[in-house]
Amino acid sequence: MMENSENLVKQLGEYLTASDVNKAQQLIEEPSFEVCFNDCYWDLITLTADYLNNDVLANNRCLFNFCEDLINKIAEKCPPEESLLQIIDYIETLNDVTFTTLLKPMEKAVLRTGSKLGLSVEWCFHSIHRHLQSLPLPDDENLEGEERKLLDNDPSIQRISSLYQTVLPFYDQLMQRVIEGNSSTCEKNNNNNLKEAILCSSFRLFSKPLVFMDLEYDGKTKSSLRLVSESIIGIIVTISPDVYSVLHLRDLSAITEDLRKSKEEFRTDTEPTDTFPAEDKFSAVTLGVYCYLIFGEGIKLESLPQIYNPLFILRKNLYLSAILLKAPKSLIQRKGLLLLKGTLVRYSDFSIPDNELESTTYRHVIEGLYIVAIYCYEKDNRRLAVSLIKTLIFKFDLAGRYLILMKMVKLANHSGIVGYLATLYKDILTDVLDKPSIETNYFTQKRISCLLDLFCSLPNKAQTDLVELSDQIISSLNIIRYLVIRDKENRTGIKQYVKKLQNNYFKPLHEGINLSRAHYKVKLQDVENERRTRKSVTSSTPIFVGTDKVPNLPADEKLFFINSALNGFDVMESLLCRLNECVSIYH
Repeated sequence: MMENSENLVKQLGEYLTASDVNKAQQLIEEPSFEVCFNDCYWDLITLTADYLNNDVLANNRCLFNFCEDLINKIAEKCPPEESLLQIIDYIETLNDVTFTTLLKPMEKAVLRTGSKLGLSVEWCFHSIHRHLQSLPLPDDENLEGEERKLLDNDPSIQRISSLYQTVLPFYDQLMQRVIEGNSSTCEKNNNNNLKEAILCSSFRLFSKPLVFMDLEYDGKTKSSLRLVSESIIGIIVTISPDVYSVLHLRDLSAITEDLRKSKEEFRTDTEPTDTFPAEDKFSAVTLGVYCYLIFGEGIKLESLPQIYNPLFILRKNLYLSAILLKAPKSLIQRKGLLLLKGTLVRYSDFSIPDNELESTTYRHVIEGLYIVAIYCYEKDNRRLAVSLIKTLIFKFDLAGRYLILMKMVKLANHSGIVGYLATLYKDILTDVLDKPSIETNYFTQKRISCLLDLFCSLPNKAQTDLVELSDQIISSLNIIRYLVIRDKENRTGIKQYVKKLQNNYFKPLHEGINLSRAHYKVKLQDVENERRTRKSVTSSTPIFVGTDKVPNLPADEKLFFINSALNGFDVMESLLCRLNECVSIYH
């Protein structure tokens, strides 16, 4: 009998080689061929799957369709576990045509595995994720705002979207199996295993490549991958109607370790893994994308029960925001920004207590915001990061505002950020001084002086590079002048503090302005002489900002830079003179 089966399969192979679909169809319809599905299924799958490729699809559609129908029939009749493993082997060849064609027979085979359905489904999911993670990502074109809509026309994104749309019906069929499951104990256990496998796999769909994609909805049009994301959220909510309950399944306390792991997930040059991961079924990155879609985009937000403590949600979402903000790609950073924005909008000003700042998560959130605000090439992201710095500060009570400002200033390594924080501190002090009495000991004279010391700082006294610290210096002079004028009752201790500043800040600053102005006037003369005497357009006169050398720019651009610096010194000198006048008048 086996020998006869082998002969029939061999005959089928000869017909397929000759592209004689009619004879091949007649052969498989003969009653004698039925035994081949049990005796020679391995050879049948190999024979048939070899024709499910791009070349046959393009040049012999009839042959391709025949093999597609035949492998579906094989999946329905052959031993399920063995045939499933062989189908998965072909799916993992990472060919799109083979992958999409074999999804249906893989589904048919896996649904026949009975009590081993949970484990068998994990094999299938692994092959799906392996293929999706192997897809090339589009080039980063630095698109902003409306320009991001052009991404839908990118061939690589169209490919990613098409494959996701092909995969989702596989999940839908498995979900239907869960819904239709009977009430027997065995079936319940099987269904629970299947639910867990679907849930874990659905979250993994948010990893590469989807985490790198633009999923934002502008209120007008939804991208194809945005619709895909909504479908994935729908699958998750079907399994877990409480959209936030999944966060109980993952420990979110070791942020340093999660940041380390996320670096691997954010890499674009890694090969897909060969084994199904036993740990991190819910990675911090995929949970971050999930929460971004819920809180940042509002997908299924109405399914969030009101039983959760607001501070619990805040802690979890800030943790995940930090993971996304520290990503190397702007589209991932934007997800972190929008998750943070969508989270903070749920809290009123003064509503977050200062003891929340004991968590190390805040340090990573602040660092992430600084990374985006300073280094991100997308203007929209930089602006949003700056606005969120203010929003985050003002959600705290008065004590919390002081503590987080202190933390932010100490973490800041950019004059513009420090200057911006000084401006925010001035706004906070305005609120404090508008009240008849200071309500917290975080705004006593000593505490206020500690924070002002960080703003009114010249690390190298008169030799400090004033161009590098210009934003900080200008803001610090403004806040001191404001307090001198505003706090006539000396509630902040500004009268005593100004006396300390005379020798520690004002005098070295005045000397530094004179030194810097003289230095840049010499540079101005050097560049002008160089432009007159040399034919080269580029100026080689060296100029440093801090320890960084200004590149060899065209002479006109260097002259513009030098004149801007000189104007900055004039502004500092003017503010310093006005401040001294105010001190003389009011104190």
